[in-house]
Amino acid sequence: MQDSTLIDETTALAIILFMTSSILSFLSMRKKRDLNDRLEKFADFMFLFGLLVLFLTTMMVTFNIVK
Repeated sequence: MQDSTLIDETTALAIILFMTSSILSFLSMRKKRDLNDRLEKFADFMFLFGLLVLFLTTMMVTFNIVK
C-alpha cells in the first residue's frame, strides 16, 4: 500500500464518520425520547472517533511517518 493511499483512506474514513454522526444527530432530533438518547450517544461516539482518525492522519503527515 502506498503512503498517499493510506492518507486518502484515513481521510475518507474520517469523512464517513463525520457524515454518520451528522445524520444520527439529525435523526435523534426527530425521534422519540428513548431512541433519541441512544442515537445521540452513538452520534457522539462516531464524531469523537472521526476526530481521533483525523488527528492520527495529521500526526502521520506532520512527523513524516507517511511521506
